[in-house]
Amino acid sequence: MTGQRIGPYEVGEKLGEGGMGVVYCAQDTRLRRNVALKFISGQGQSLEARKRFLREAQTASALNHPGIVTIHDIGEHDGETYIVMELVAGQSLRALISPGGMDPGTAVSHAIQMADALAVAHAAGIVHRDLKPGNLIVTAEGRVKILDFGLAMFSEEDDPNNAATHTQLTAANAFIGTAAYVSPEQSMSRAVDHRSDIFSLAIVLHEMLTGDRPFQGKSTMELIFEINRGTPVRLREARPDLTWSLEALLLRMLEKNPDDRIQSMPMVRASLAAIERELQHREVEAAVAGKPTAEVEQFVRAREDAPSSKLALAVLRFRAVPPGPEAEAFADGLAAETIQALGGVPHIRVASRLAASHFEDGSSSLEVASRVLGVSYVLTGTVRHSRDRVRVLCEVADTLRGTQLWSHSYQSSGGDPFDAQEEIARSIAAGVSGALLTIGAQHVPSGKPNAPALVRRAHRAVFAVYSRSGIAQATALIREAIAVSPDYGPAYAYLGVFLQQRVINGFSEDPERDRAEALGSVERALQLDPSDAEILQNAGLVFIHQSRTERAIGVLRRCVEIAEFNLVAWGYLALALGWTGGEKEMDEAQSICDRLILKTSDHPSIPYWLYFQSGICFRQGKYDKGLDCARRCVERQPQFLVGMLSYANALGLTGRHAEALEVVGTVMAMSSGASQQLYIRELTYVAGTTDRVRPHIAGLIAAGIFQGE
Repeated sequence: MTGQRIGPYEVGEKLGEGGMGVVYCAQDTRLRRNVALKFISGQGQSLEARKRFLREAQTASALNHPGIVTIHDIGEHDGETYIVMELVAGQSLRALISPGGMDPGTAVSHAIQMADALAVAHAAGIVHRDLKPGNLIVTAEGRVKILDFGLAMFSEEDDPNNAATHTQLTAANAFIGTAAYVSPEQSMSRAVDHRSDIFSLAIVLHEMLTGDRPFQGKSTMELIFEINRGTPVRLREARPDLTWSLEALLLRMLEKNPDDRIQSMPMVRASLAAIERELQHREVEAAVAGKPTAEVEQFVRAREDAPSSKLALAVLRFRAVPPGPEAEAFADGLAAETIQALGGVPHIRVASRLAASHFEDGSSSLEVASRVLGVSYVLTGTVRHSRDRVRVLCEVADTLRGTQLWSHSYQSSGGDPFDAQEEIARSIAAGVSGALLTIGAQHVPSGKPNAPALVRRAHRAVFAVYSRSGIAQATALIREAIAVSPDYGPAYAYLGVFLQQRVINGFSEDPERDRAEALGSVERALQLDPSDAEILQNAGLVFIHQSRTERAIGVLRRCVEIAEFNLVAWGYLALALGWTGGEKEMDEAQSICDRLILKTSDHPSIPYWLYFQSGICFRQGKYDKGLDCARRCVERQPQFLVGMLSYANALGLTGRHAEALEVVGTVMAMSSGASQQLYIRELTYVAGTTDRVRPHIAGLIAAGIFQGE
């Protein structure tokens, strides 16, 4: 085959051969790019093999994720079918696993990437069913690519028109796959779903960490017996240096019964991300153990040198008042729970607890502690503990400026102390998240601009003045960030949002062009980093305003699974559910908004959450509550034009027509481009149907501001 020309492809050297296919390097002479050509091998020429081969192309081409190999084309040559694929420069994961296992941080990072890619496949109704090191390629940059979807399966509910083909190709759930990596249900030819891939991922991760699989057998039959009946080799038996949390996660993923297993790839990913943070903390502990402060400072500074758009925060030990064994134990546990919860906030980077512990005796000032830890903000707290009640007072200090930025008190009465710790920690994380989002927009780093700093400045421009000029300045800063760092995903995500805001508010000179660029920008951001919570959050908002509701809800739910305390994403999810869903979705959206507004009353997104909730109230006929929400929205953000129009609609719905007309007059003074046609068009993009748009304009029609149908 080497040296031949097959259509536009000039075939080069053979790259590899497996049981089903032979892969060659080739050049696409039309686009002048290198690709991989995969042919069915001689032993795989059966009709069923050809169908599976075609299915691989169809399945993989339906997925768009940087962790899944891209399918470019499919064709035939001299009766042989071939697939044209992305050429991935890298090594098989099999070749990278050493006898004693890989570095834990590297293995967990690889597993997180696999979970990201498989989550996308599962969301599309696709189960891989043959996940193993031989089907995973790792690039020189550490990127993991999943190959070979030849055994992948669509669930019948996701592929209702292909039931006959489904049955043929899977032989009514007959055992196919690689015995060493299959789940119990797959090995016994029972029905499988996405949870089968979770079991297989656990085996791959165990092998990455130890060099061996958790189930062993001298024959295929013995191996399958062990997978179904045997106990997996405990991770820490092979690697005592690994964390208990990693072993516990693998045991949950390796449960025999799928119902007892961890239930989704996003949940696996979130657990792995927490373990990754724990491993990083252990790295800090090992590096600073017994070292003098000067060496600790040098080490931490080296770790913090990389540019980041995240705000750096340290949580110091909470002080028990009065001191005592029970109170101090509670305070220590609360600080640990708070660090864990804050780790799930996308715009905050939390210093390791071990590194921070060097400054818990009070002998160093907060300024010295923050300088050594490489943070600008420090969270401290006091715990007053009585037999039946706990009261916690927290504050965030800006150590560079020597000012208190935020404080709040929390209480818990009775019950289990561990539940109280978790409840208070979650409340603290939510409060600190909003406070630092506001602070981050106000305090922008000076010096040579880098992409993260420029994104912060752009956010500040909109935060300071939500207006035509503010959005224009933010857009220009984001374009500068992309020019500085063309592969920085959050910049593209924010560009999409700012372009969309320009359209929504009537500031765009060419709405269709801006709308198209906004969509392209968030798609690019997702390609660059599909697991970044900030990117998912912003992509969700753009998808909402582009009538891609199902995709918006999908990425937003994934976002809040990854980063539970991304309150901005929760608000966008409420918008998508409440403005487009049925009664169940509207109730869920109201619950989200109530929780956000009640629990985080000082969050900078409050005006927008109130706007989202006002629209839900209009749909539910709760006009008085809708009026209250809209009024509070514009009181907090008087330049928010669509919020003003929502307020005018609420006034019209409650019979206050003259006031509604006055509010609309203010809108027209702020934006001459605002019009009934533009507003209804944008509402339709979000709500989707005329029936769902009507409650948002009924008051404007009643007040004689808009013309009725």
